[in-house]
Amino acid sequence: MKKIIFCLVLILIPAISNGENNSNFTRLIFKEGVAIDIPTNWSILNDNLMKQLDTNTEALTGIRQGNNNILVAANCYTTSKNASATVRLSVRHKPTIDQNQLLAMADEDIEFEVLLGKSSLENTLKKVDASTLVTDYKITRKNLNSFACFETVYTLNNKERMLLFIVPLGDRRIKLNLSYKLSEENYLKPTIMHIINSLSIRKTTIDDTDAEERFSRLRKAGLLVFDYVSCNLEVRRKKAWL
Repeated sequence: MKKIIFCLVLILIPAISNGENNSNFTRLIFKEGVAIDIPTNWSILNDNLMKQLDTNTEALTGIRQGNNNILVAANCYTTSKNASATVRLSVRHKPTIDQNQLLAMADEDIEFEVLLGKSSLENTLKKVDASTLVTDYKITRKNLNSFACFETVYTLNNKERMLLFIVPLGDRRIKLNLSYKLSEENYLKPTIMHIINSLSIRKTTIDDTDAEERFSRLRKAGLLVFDYVSCNLEVRRKKAWL
């Protein structure tokens, strides 16, 4: 009887495990202290393409990108060879304002950022195409999953909605870029909103000096799994790493 029960357990465990992972999103967790859901049907860019995105940014803006690290970038393709939606998550390690300073900013300072930001954006985009049109541009201070951030939203050439979230943390800056075609908004926007809402941020990155001990404790507790997509260790229970 014990042998029969043991066999049944061996059969059921893989089925339960597959059921738990049967999602159209893959959870990616990075050592920089951020995690995000990426749709499994989106194409993730390889390291060389992500590096080229940074290279283009530096070429167009003149801002050096050596301390900017694109963690993941992915495109959604639906009815054409051109991407219908995009997402890019990056972290820049440099001193920034912290959360308290952002919350303390006066409204007029944010209004100044709006004017400066739109002008800078238009100048940059017109280096590529002089006919580029930026409309509905706005920057607001908002709460993003318990963190204060700048949210920038605008429409590009009356065809694409562009969204940018910048979360300053004092020692680094988290940046989430997204876009989607307005002609496909009805069935792209729910996915875009899920990606935004899935973003999780740690206030501090994992300290290498105690990381080994911490991971050892989690591993012994059976809380660590290996994410084959991100090649990172993933904690089973959210509370264990937030």
